[in-house]
Amino acid sequence: MDLFYSYTTPILSTLTLALNIVSVLLLVAILFPKTKYGTFVRKNIGKFSLQIGLLMALGSIVGSIIYSNVIGFDPCVLCWWERLFIYPQLVIFAVGLYVKEKSVYIYSSVFAILTIILSGYHTYIQLFGSNSALCSSAVVSCSKVYFISYGYITIPTMALSSGIFFLIIAVLYRQYIQSK
Repeated sequence: MDLFYSYTTPILSTLTLALNIVSVLLLVAILFPKTKYGTFVRKNIGKFSLQIGLLMALGSIVGSIIYSNVIGFDPCVLCWWERLFIYPQLVIFAVGLYVKEKSVYIYSSVFAILTIILSGYHTYIQLFGSNSALCSSAVVSCSKVYFISYGYITIPTMALSSGIFFLIIAVLYRQYIQSK
């Protein structure tokens, strides 16, 4: 297990760092939609938003399952709630692709915002050492840090990064379908 962990965590942490960088670049395009860059991103990334969201959801689910079921990190109460809001994204994007549903961004946004709120709180607990009333009776403490990479990436920040990315992808998809 140690060998698997020693390879998995650096890979997932680096992918999270890359996701954070991509999220910032996409956010710039959202904030400045009339620029060349904003138009380019809306047309070329927005067009494939559902596919990108589906892959991101699949990656998030596989990552969480690897950490809990393969490596053996017991999820805390907040981790379970974060999963509750991330896992449906796979179904949302898959159904959106299959039935060509244009309002999929609404459903994805709701789950993304809930993920951001919860994982943001969880990240705060871990990085700043606060105790959580939600986890006071839990078997695994929500403040337990299994690892920290790049000075800030923990399991909750991975969930936070996913939630932010889902929201950005949903907004890009909305902009894309409105520009058609």
